[in-house]
Amino acid sequence: MHDWNEIRTVAIVARLGSVSAAARELGVHRATVIRHIALMESQLERKLFVRHAQGYTPTELGLELQRIGDATQAELDRFKTFAKVGSDQLGGELIVTSFDAMAPLLMPAFNALNRIHPAVRIKYIGTTDPLSIAAGEAHVAIRAGGEPNEPDCHTERLFDLTLGLYASAEYVARWGKPDDLEDLSAHRFVGPDVDGPMIPLHVWLRENVPDESISFVSSSIIVREAAVRGGHAIGILPSFRALSDSNLMRILPNTEWTVPHWFIAHKDVFETEKVQALAESLRAHFASTVPVPEWG
Repeated sequence: MHDWNEIRTVAIVARLGSVSAAARELGVHRATVIRHIALMESQLERKLFVRHAQGYTPTELGLELQRIGDATQAELDRFKTFAKVGSDQLGGELIVTSFDAMAPLLMPAFNALNRIHPAVRIKYIGTTDPLSIAAGEAHVAIRAGGEPNEPDCHTERLFDLTLGLYASAEYVARWGKPDDLEDLSAHRFVGPDVDGPMIPLHVWLRENVPDESISFVSSSIIVREAAVRGGHAIGILPSFRALSDSNLMRILPNTEWTVPHWFIAHKDVFETEKVQALAESLRAHFASTVPVPEWG
């Protein structure tokens, strides 16, 4: 078997379906990509791709080599992450991912960590896309919903977040407030831009609010919150965010959701001093903080 560069080249061509695209990703000339494929096919004495005008389509053997290459690259990426974050000195970059609206709630824990370890630089990736912890895309993830079941990961429950229905005073002055679930069809709502599986909050919206009453959608929690605060429609907001704005009013107070939030890190990365320090800071913060006080 030839060296890793050739296996990686085949895996990338199989994934992208194009020699030129693979060359761009690898930062090499397309002739190098073609040579790597030819060397692999010559040694294996079997074709790895079907060549056609639209590009390269992997054969069954090519797909298997892609699987091996992708898995190996993920392990190498994880090793690089472990080597980087596993330094004995508490410094350097610590990558944390969660959805963007969580940042204000996590910031006190980040600040506490930096007061003790000022050389640590926290990189916060705010996204609803689940970055791969196993592949080293982030060192720590704070995720909402049911208990995650990621292989080789440490998972612990950090806190529960309460969410409810809210509208601005401007919206209520114009449209009024619904008295019960039967009134919802007469109102306007902010909804998520969801194509895949939905969390219970989104299921509730689909089951109780007619599609024609959803007048604004976005995949961003921050954007949906801005639409509610701006008086566009009723929306589901984290109560800790809504309580900071006296202009927001609670709608149907008996309708609310409690969503658990989880700390996730690969087991190897979790054992490093840097991630242990972050975990301790988060535990201390949420042990002394009620993230969602009752509506007053």
